Amino acid sequence: MSVIESAVVGSKRLEQILKTRFGAEGRGLHEYVTSVESELPTDVVKQIRYIASVRNRVVHDNGEINDLDAFNRLIDELEQRLNAIYEYAQEAARIEEEKHLAALQRVRDVREGAPPEALSSAAQPDPQKTAIKWIAIICFTLVIILVVKLDHDWKKIRLVAQLQ
Repeated sequence: MSVIESAVVGSKRLEQILKTRFGAEGRGLHEYVTSVESELPTDVVKQIRYIASVRNRVVHDNGEINDLDAFNRLIDELEQRLNAIYEYAQEAARIEEEKHLAALQRVRDVREGAPPEALSSAAQPDPQKTAIKWIAIICFTLVIILVVKLDHDWKKIRLVAQLQ
Protein backbone atom coordinates (compact mmCIF):
# COMPACT_ATOMS: atom_id res chain seq x y z
CA MET A 1 0.00 0.00 0.00
CA SER A 2 1.36 3.41 -0.94
CA VAL A 3 1.83 6.26 1.51
CA ILE A 4 -1.23 8.08 0.17
CA GLU A 5 -3.35 4.93 0.40
CA SER A 6 -2.22 4.29 3.98
CA ALA A 7 -3.03 7.85 5.01
CA VAL A 8 -6.44 7.89 3.32
CA VAL A 9 -7.52 4.40 4.36
CA GLY A 10 -6.35 4.91 7.96
CA SER A 11 -8.17 8.23 8.20
CA LYS A 12 -11.33 6.69 6.75
CA ARG A 13 -11.22 3.91 9.36
CA LEU A 14 -11.12 6.49 12.17
CA GLU A 15 -13.80 8.60 10.49
CA GLN A 16 -16.07 5.56 10.29
CA ILE A 17 -15.72 4.80 14.00
CA LEU A 18 -16.31 8.43 14.97
CA LYS A 19 -19.35 8.66 12.71
CA THR A 20 -21.04 5.34 13.48
CA ARG A 21 -20.19 4.89 17.14
CA PHE A 22 -19.98 8.46 18.44
CA GLY A 23 -22.38 10.21 16.02
CA ALA A 24 -19.71 12.56 14.70
CA GLU A 25 -20.73 15.08 12.07
CA GLY A 26 -18.86 17.14 9.53
CA ARG A 27 -16.61 16.71 6.53
CA GLY A 28 -13.34 15.01 7.21
CA LEU A 29 -11.50 13.79 10.26
CA HIS A 30 -10.81 17.23 11.79
CA GLU A 31 -14.51 18.17 11.77
CA TYR A 32 -15.58 14.73 13.00
CA VAL A 33 -13.27 14.87 16.00
CA THR A 34 -14.33 18.45 16.76
CA SER A 35 -17.98 17.42 16.85
CA VAL A 36 -17.35 14.73 19.50
CA GLU A 37 -14.32 16.23 21.24
CA SER A 38 -16.09 16.47 24.62
CA GLU A 39 -16.65 12.69 24.66
CA LEU A 40 -12.99 11.77 24.12
CA PRO A 41 -9.81 12.03 26.20
CA THR A 42 -7.58 14.96 25.24
CA ASP A 43 -4.69 12.75 24.15
CA VAL A 44 -6.96 10.79 21.77
CA VAL A 45 -8.22 14.04 20.24
CA LYS A 46 -4.64 15.27 19.73
CA GLN A 47 -3.57 11.99 18.13
CA ILE A 48 -6.56 11.97 15.78
CA ARG A 49 -5.80 15.57 14.79
CA TYR A 50 -2.20 14.52 14.12
CA ILE A 51 -3.42 11.70 11.83
CA ALA A 52 -5.74 14.14 10.03
CA SER A 53 -2.93 16.68 9.55
CA VAL A 54 -0.53 14.07 8.21
CA ARG A 55 -3.21 12.74 5.88
CA ASN A 56 -3.91 16.23 4.55
CA ARG A 57 -0.21 16.96 4.07
CA VAL A 58 0.33 13.67 2.21
CA VAL A 59 -2.72 14.06 -0.04
CA HIS A 60 -2.63 17.80 -0.77
CA ASP A 61 1.07 18.69 -0.51
CA ASN A 62 2.69 15.45 -1.71
CA GLY A 63 4.19 15.09 1.75
CA GLU A 64 5.84 11.97 3.09
CA ILE A 65 5.39 9.96 6.27
CA ASN A 66 8.75 9.45 7.96
CA ASP A 67 7.79 6.17 9.66
CA LEU A 68 4.85 4.58 7.87
CA ASP A 69 4.80 1.57 10.20
CA ALA A 70 4.55 3.81 13.28
CA PHE A 71 1.80 5.83 11.55
CA ASN A 72 -0.20 2.66 10.84
CA ARG A 73 0.35 1.39 14.39
CA LEU A 74 -0.94 4.68 15.77
CA ILE A 75 -4.09 4.33 13.67
CA ASP A 76 -4.56 0.75 14.95
CA GLU A 77 -4.06 1.90 18.54
CA LEU A 78 -6.55 4.75 18.08
CA GLU A 79 -9.10 2.32 16.65
CA GLN A 80 -8.69 0.09 19.70
CA ARG A 81 -8.95 3.00 22.12
CA LEU A 82 -12.01 4.47 20.41
CA ASN A 83 -13.73 1.09 20.49
CA ALA A 84 -12.81 0.60 24.17
CA ILE A 85 -14.12 4.07 25.05
CA TYR A 86 -17.34 3.36 23.18
CA GLU A 87 -17.82 -0.03 24.87
CA TYR A 88 -17.15 1.50 28.29
CA ALA A 89 -19.70 4.26 27.64
CA GLN A 90 -22.26 1.72 26.44
CA GLU A 91 -21.79 -0.37 29.60
CA ALA A 92 -22.13 2.72 31.81
CA ALA A 93 -25.29 3.76 29.94
CA ARG A 94 -26.73 0.26 30.31
CA ILE A 95 -26.12 0.32 34.07
CA GLU A 96 -27.77 3.74 34.36
CA GLU A 97 -30.73 2.50 32.31
CA GLU A 98 -31.15 -0.47 34.66
CA LYS A 99 -31.17 1.88 37.65
CA HIS A 100 -33.77 4.08 35.95
CA LEU A 101 -35.99 1.12 35.08
CA ALA A 102 -35.77 -0.20 38.65
CA ALA A 103 -36.82 3.21 39.99
CA LEU A 104 -39.77 3.31 37.57
CA GLN A 105 -40.82 -0.15 38.68
CA ARG A 106 -40.75 0.97 42.33
CA VAL A 107 -43.00 3.92 41.42
CA ARG A 108 -45.44 1.56 39.66
CA ASP A 109 -45.43 -0.73 42.68
CA VAL A 110 -46.29 2.18 44.99
CA ARG A 111 -49.14 3.24 42.69
CA GLU A 112 -50.49 -0.30 42.71
CA GLY A 113 -50.40 -0.36 46.51
CA ALA A 114 -47.56 -2.79 47.12
CA PRO A 115 -46.83 -3.34 50.83
CA PRO A 116 -43.76 -1.47 52.18
CA GLU A 117 -41.83 -4.64 52.96
CA ALA A 118 -42.19 -5.78 49.33
CA LEU A 119 -40.88 -2.41 48.16
CA SER A 120 -37.87 -2.46 50.45
CA SER A 121 -36.82 -5.93 49.30
CA ALA A 122 -37.38 -5.02 45.64
CA ALA A 123 -35.29 -1.87 46.08
CA GLN A 124 -32.26 -3.84 47.29
CA PRO A 125 -29.83 -4.54 44.44
CA ASP A 126 -28.53 -8.06 43.97
CA PRO A 127 -24.99 -8.02 45.46
CA GLN A 128 -23.69 -10.54 42.94
CA LYS A 129 -24.94 -8.47 39.96
CA THR A 130 -23.50 -5.33 41.52
CA ALA A 131 -20.11 -7.01 41.98
CA ILE A 132 -20.12 -8.24 38.38
CA LYS A 133 -20.96 -4.75 37.09
CA TRP A 134 -18.10 -3.23 39.07
CA ILE A 135 -15.70 -5.89 37.83
CA ALA A 136 -16.73 -5.10 34.25
CA ILE A 137 -16.21 -1.37 34.81
CA ILE A 138 -12.79 -2.01 36.37
CA CYS A 139 -11.80 -4.29 33.47
CA PHE A 140 -12.77 -1.67 30.88
CA THR A 141 -10.84 0.95 32.83
CA LEU A 142 -7.76 -1.29 33.00
CA VAL A 143 -7.93 -1.91 29.24
CA ILE A 144 -7.98 1.83 28.60
CA ILE A 145 -5.07 2.37 31.01
CA LEU A 146 -3.10 -0.43 29.34
CA VAL A 147 -3.67 1.02 25.87
CA VAL A 148 -2.54 4.46 27.08
CA LYS A 149 0.56 2.91 28.70
CA LEU A 150 1.43 0.99 25.52
CA ASP A 151 1.03 4.16 23.49
CA HIS A 152 3.34 6.02 25.88
CA ASP A 153 5.94 3.22 25.71
CA TRP A 154 5.85 3.23 21.88
CA LYS A 155 6.47 6.95 21.87
CA LYS A 156 9.52 6.44 24.11
CA ILE A 157 10.84 3.67 21.88
CA ARG A 158 10.40 5.81 18.76
CA LEU A 159 12.14 8.75 20.45
CA VAL A 160 15.10 6.59 21.51
CA ALA A 161 15.32 5.13 18.01
CA GLN A 162 15.34 8.60 16.47
CA LEU A 163 18.09 9.75 18.83
CA GLN A 164 20.34 6.85 17.87
